[in-house]
Amino acid sequence: MKKNKFRSTLLASVASATFALTSTNVSARPEGATALPSAPAIENMQEVQFIGRDELMSYQDIGDFEFLYEPDYISTLVQEGKLPPIWERLPKKPLVFNGDAMPDGIGRYGGTFRHTIGGRPEGWNWTASQHQGWGGINYTVQECLTRNGPMVRLKAEDSYPLPNLATDWEWDGNSLTMNLIDGAKWSDGDPFDSEDVRFWWEDNVLDENVPTRMNATTMGAGTTLEILSPTQIKWTFPQNEPKLNLHSMAYINGCPGPSHLLKEHHPKYDGTSYDDYVAAFPAGRLPWVSMGAWTAVEYKQDEVVILRRNPYYWKVDSKGQQLPYMNEMVFQLKTWGQRTVDTLAGNADFSNMENVPLYLEAVKESKSEDAQAGLSFSGRTMGYHLYMNQAIGVGVLDDQMAAIRDLNRNLDFRKAIQHAIDGKAFANAMSKGPFATVYAGGMARDSAFFDPDATSFFPYNPGGANALLDGLGLADTDGNGVRNLPNGGGDLVINLTQNKDSENEKLIGDGLATMMSEVGIKVNVKPMEDTEPTRQSGEYDWIISRAQQEYAFPNSGYWEELGPITTSSFTPHLGTDEHPQQLQSFEKEIVKILERWRDGVEGDEAKQLMSQYQKLFTENVYQPGIVQYPTALLINKRIQNLADGMPVLAYQWAEDTVIREQFWVYQYDQLDELFPGRVPGID
Repeated sequence: MKKNKFRSTLLASVASATFALTSTNVSARPEGATALPSAPAIENMQEVQFIGRDELMSYQDIGDFEFLYEPDYISTLVQEGKLPPIWERLPKKPLVFNGDAMPDGIGRYGGTFRHTIGGRPEGWNWTASQHQGWGGINYTVQECLTRNGPMVRLKAEDSYPLPNLATDWEWDGNSLTMNLIDGAKWSDGDPFDSEDVRFWWEDNVLDENVPTRMNATTMGAGTTLEILSPTQIKWTFPQNEPKLNLHSMAYINGCPGPSHLLKEHHPKYDGTSYDDYVAAFPAGRLPWVSMGAWTAVEYKQDEVVILRRNPYYWKVDSKGQQLPYMNEMVFQLKTWGQRTVDTLAGNADFSNMENVPLYLEAVKESKSEDAQAGLSFSGRTMGYHLYMNQAIGVGVLDDQMAAIRDLNRNLDFRKAIQHAIDGKAFANAMSKGPFATVYAGGMARDSAFFDPDATSFFPYNPGGANALLDGLGLADTDGNGVRNLPNGGGDLVINLTQNKDSENEKLIGDGLATMMSEVGIKVNVKPMEDTEPTRQSGEYDWIISRAQQEYAFPNSGYWEELGPITTSSFTPHLGTDEHPQQLQSFEKEIVKILERWRDGVEGDEAKQLMSQYQKLFTENVYQPGIVQYPTALLINKRIQNLADGMPVLAYQWAEDTVIREQFWVYQYDQLDELFPGRVPGID
C-alpha cells in the first residue's frame, strides 16, 4: 500500500520497534496478542494522605457553634436588611469541613479564583442535560444528592460516596431511605426540599421527552421514588442493595435543579413545548440560581463567565465560617490548550493538564525559581480509544455506513485495525520523556483494577493487519491503493469524528489516517466543535474517544459507560425501539459482569469481575486502544489547601476532587475582585 511523508516524521523512529513483555502468560492470549509492554517511571508524583470520613466532614447542629462568621460585605448587607442573618440562611445542620483535615488549615476570606476553559455554556438548565461550559463551571453550580470527587482522600474502608444534599441514608433490602438537608436554601433564598428531587426524577428523568444525563434505567429498570416528607425520600430498586447507585446520585447524574423556577416552563405544568423548556434559561439569563458555593452573575459570549459567592451556601468550616473562602470565581472563555499556558504564565490558577506535548516544558518551568504554578503528576489513567460503532441501524445514513458497521462487528477486522495502530509512535509524537505509552484498551494500566494477566495486547504489525484484511475479502480491486468492500463494493472509506479543539485528537486523527492508509483503508477525518450530539445520535463510523473515569475508577458513577448495559449508556453500541441492540456473544458476557457490578461488589470479587471484563474487552478488541498517558495538576502557588497527590481524574475531575470551596489565599497574595461586594440577586 502507498506510503506518505507523515511516516518519515511521526513514525520513522519506531518503524521496527519491538515490545518488551510484562508477563510470560502468553499462551492464554489469542493468536497475535502479547502482554502489555511495561512503561517507564514518572517523576513529580505525590502520594495521597488518606483520612477517615469523619475526619474530613460531618453535619453539626447550628446551635453547637458559639459564633458564625461571614465576609464583612455580607454582614453589611445583613445590617441594611438586604439579607437575613447568617443563622437564618444556614440549614439546621450545616455540612462542616474539619479544619484539621485542611492541608493549610482554616482559611481567610477574600480574593478571586481564575479558570481558563475551552467550553462555552449552553445554558443553566442542567436538569435537562444542558452543560455550563465544563472546566469546572458545572461542578461550581450543581450540587447533587451525593458527592464522590473527594473520595480519593478517604481510607479504603471509608471509600464510598459522601453525603451531600442527602445527609444520610439507610438500606432495607431493595429500598433506600434518604434524609435531605433540612433548611438549606437556593441562592435566591427559596428552600431546597424533596419537591426539587421529585421534579428532577419524575418530570425529567422519567419523561422520555426531556434529555437528561441519567435515564430511567440507569439505577435499574423500574426504579421508583416516593416522597415521605419535605426532607425525606425513599428509593425502591429492582436489585437488592445496589450500592453503586449512590455514585449515580453524584455529579453529573443526581443533581436537582431549582424546581421553583423550572417547573413553570415544563409542558406538564405551564410550559409551551419541551424544546422551550430545555432552552428556557440560556447562558445570558443571569443571575442564575444555585445550591453551589458560587453562582453566575455575568456572562460575555466567548469572553468570560463570572460567579460570586452564594450567601445561602450551606457548608461551613469547623470554626463556623461560612464557605467558600474566596468571594469570586472567574472562567475565561478561551481554548483548552490555552488553559495550561495561562496557568504556567500566572494568568490562571488551575489546569487539568492533559495536553501531553507540553508536559516536558511544564516540568522544566515548574522547577524554575520564579515558577507561578506547582506541578504534580498522577498515574497513567487517561488515554484514547478508537470507538468503532457496532450498533445495527442506529444512526445509519446510507449503505456505506451500514457496511462499515458490519465490518466493525467483525473480530478479525477489529484485530486488523488494532495491529495497524502504532501506539508507540503516537506516544513519541505526543511528548518527549517518559509520559505517554501504548494502550491495549479497557482498564487503565495504573488503575487499581488493571490486571496485566487478563490483558491481550495486539501490537503494531501492519503485515498482520494486511493478512487479516485480505482474509476478509477486502482487496484493492481497482488498483487505486484503497481496498474495496466485498462483492464489487466501492472503496473502503471510513469517516473518523474528532474534537476540533483538542490538540491530542488532531494528532491522533492525522496519525490514524496515515496508519490506515498503509493497510489500504481511507480515513476521512471529520473535525467537530462538539462531538457529543454525534455520539448521542450514533451517526458516525469511528470516533476518537477519551478513556476517562470509567476505565480507571469503575467503582464510580460512570461504570455504566463500560458497556451496553442500557440502550444509551455505551455510545459505540446504542439501541432504539426501531433498532434494538443486537449484542454479540462477548457483549452479553460484559453486560452480565456489569449487572453484577451494579449490585455493589467489593474487595477480591470486584477485582475478579474487572479482570473478567478486561479479558473480554481486550481479547475481542472491543474498542482498539490508541495511547495512554498520565495527567498533571497545575495550580497557582498562592492557593492554599491543596491536598497532596490529588489526581486530575478519579471519581470526578480535579475541580470537584480538590474541594475548591476550601481554597484560600493570604491577603497579600489576593487578586483584585472584578465585582467586589456584589451578591447574586441583590443590586
